[in-house]
Amino acid sequence: MELLGKKKVRRDNTTGVTGVTMYRGKYKSVIHFQGKTYCLGTYVTLADAAAARKEAEKCLFGEFLEFFERWRKKAEVYPKWGEENPVSFSVTKTEMGNFNIIMRPQLD
Repeated sequence: MELLGKKKVRRDNTTGVTGVTMYRGKYKSVIHFQGKTYCLGTYVTLADAAAARKEAEKCLFGEFLEFFERWRKKAEVYPKWGEENPVSFSVTKTEMGNFNIIMRPQLD
């Protein structure tokens, strides 16, 4: 899970922003999560593409990491509960471009 927090820009990245590349004269913003690639859109400015990427990171990585930390702490206190309630999640992108994340199990 600690890999989600690392944000090193690849050496071959020409924009300097993780997940943002040049595409047909515009900036394309993408994010990878759960083995899938989500296109966040194409933007005229690098700042707009970077902002879209940052918002997606906050939504996907931030919410998931917070959930996982809460689950991990509860599983440490109640190991049997942790075995019976493994972490599972699914992500879908809505038509409006937002992410819908379903994480299980439900935590108090």
